[in-house]
Amino acid sequence: MVDGITGSVEAYDPNGWDHAAGHVGYVADSTPQALAAFALLARYEERFDDGDATALAEFTELLEQLGLEPDDEFWQNVVNELRENYLDAD
Repeated sequence: MVDGITGSVEAYDPNGWDHAAGHVGYVADSTPQALAAFALLARYEERFDDGDATALAEFTELLEQLGLEPDDEFWQNVVNELRENYLDAD
């Protein structure tokens, strides 16, 4: 969802609305910043699927260059999901 006043982007899980668990976290300060981050994710998808652990480090570094924090709730969940389900990173 995009905040109409600030333009910030936040993620919501539609399955969580009925039990107050819908908010998934801050994504970005703006739609262009969010789109750039998702484009990076798509760019690295094949490398993640191949189990390339160096791709995760590159991805998080590029998130930081975009002004995003990989430790923010949303991006931390994305990175953890990648690490646990796609990468052979210990």
